[in-house]
Amino acid sequence: MLSQAEQGLKLFEAQAGTAAEYDKAEAEKYKAVIEAKIVTLENEAALLTGKDNKKERAAKGKEVAELKAGQQYVDACKIVKGLEPKFGYFVTKEAVLPDAPVSKPEEDETKVVSSKKETKKETKKE
Repeated sequence: MLSQAEQGLKLFEAQAGTAAEYDKAEAEKYKAVIEAKIVTLENEAALLTGKDNKKERAAKGKEVAELKAGQQYVDACKIVKGLEPKFGYFVTKEAVLPDAPVSKPEEDETKVVSSKKETKKETKKE
């Protein structure tokens, strides 16, 4: 029994592949720079009080939103948290995935689907 389990684990490890590597230090550095810009813009917006400065405050708020929504900033935040980046920034080594056989759908299934569509069309015409 134990030898079968060991063989199964070896097969599982062979299929797993390797994980991607990320440049966490660079991500932290980039995140710190962007957060400093965000704090500066928010402080400038806070100084713009009153009805006369509403447009300027809104412009500063939009700049902050653009910085926070930037793809590189989002990836930096994810890497710092230990998650995979969404857009692929700060990746030093791509993940290696094993080649998995791609199964093609059988032709019989597509014929069944098309015949169902035809019967629906015929019932609608009547």
